[in-house]
Amino acid sequence: MGAARRAHALRGGARVRRERGAVAFRDLRLARVEIVGAADNGPSRRVAEKAGAVLEGLARNRLPIHGVPVTAAAVHSLVPADVPATSA
Repeated sequence: MGAARRAHALRGGARVRRERGAVAFRDLRLARVEIVGAADNGPSRRVAEKAGAVLEGLARNRLPIHGVPVTAAAVHSLVPADVPATSA
């Protein structure tokens, strides 16, 4: 995948995640949404951050990939205050 295409995918992914965040809080009335990915997966972490999610930390053995726990997983969260359309 070319760099321009990857950048477009990241922008689109963040927009979709913001919209889903609004649905999660407004329609489903969730208190929080977690986005968890391998700590060394930079593109996934950037999408979470572009969606407005806050990095809460690295968690050990949090994310199995192909049945094997990843050494570290980045845990991001969204709460209603992070999604402007859902803020009171």
